Amino acid sequence: MDHSFEDNVNGFESRDVILGIDEAGRGPVLGPMVYACLFYPKENEDLLRNINIDDSKKLSAHNRDKINDKIRKLSDKFGWRIHVMSAEYLSCEMHRRKKHNLNEISHLAAISKSKCFSSSVFILLDLIKHVISSGVNVTEVYIDTVGPPDSYKSKLLSIFPNIHITVKPKADSLYPSVSGASILAKVKRDTLLSDWRCSSTGIYNFGANRTGSFEQGSGYPGDPKTKEFLRQVFDPVFGFPSIVRFSWSTASEIIDKRGYSVMWGGEETTSQQKIKLFRDNEYCKFLILQMISLEVKRDNI
Repeated sequence: MDHSFEDNVNGFESRDVILGIDEAGRGPVLGPMVYACLFYPKENEDLLRNINIDDSKKLSAHNRDKINDKIRKLSDKFGWRIHVMSAEYLSCEMHRRKKHNLNEISHLAAISKSKCFSSSVFILLDLIKHVISSGVNVTEVYIDTVGPPDSYKSKLLSIFPNIHITVKPKADSLYPSVSGASILAKVKRDTLLSDWRCSSTGIYNFGANRTGSFEQGSGYPGDPKTKEFLRQVFDPVFGFPSIVRFSWSTASEIIDKRGYSVMWGGEETTSQQKIKLFRDNEYCKFLILQMISLEVKRDNI
């Protein structure tokens, strides 16, 4: 599934509401990218401060889990929406002929107006608009910077001119709403990563562990455990399982060095058409892996 969502939307009886947005999973080569927004009436901010909220990167995994649980237990005081973008989806978007980098993906995740998803047009559900359309009176929005803050802020203000919008570096350390959102996003991503199991264990090398689980490490390219995971599971024909963002250089370098070269085309394809079709080698690899993935899924039905 390319996109998944989790909601706890509370209207808060038209009270003025603060909303913070943050993400987890921008840099890793493994797993999804997760966006979360946390929102609440202004008078509930002290309640959030009292549970020792902070930037998720400054907290241990244990403390993040504890705070995440506390927020969720106060579901009548706080609302949230979580948007998960799969590793497969991120790789697809970064291999389009008109590529989207992660900053563009993030901007679209925050300000898209449409709820439609298609393979030809990249659209992500607008977190802010979803909350507002659910009857929440959002008056302030705080966002950790993604790219140039002024550019990002102007894009948001063009859609939400009546909302006070703050876009700042380190917002997850400055504003409780963003700190809370960062914790929700980080815990969600960590849970998805640890719970992941490969559905095609007969293809990829998981050693003696045939359940499709393997110690993945943090998912970041510099983590020795993550590097070993990539080395172990890579197949020269099928590439990587779905948890891997194969558009990342760490993964694509392994494909280049250890993957089998493949060329394909229709019987009526001319030489010039073949050159045009395959001139983007990375895009070709993506199509091949996707076709193989579809065949494997079809065989398992």
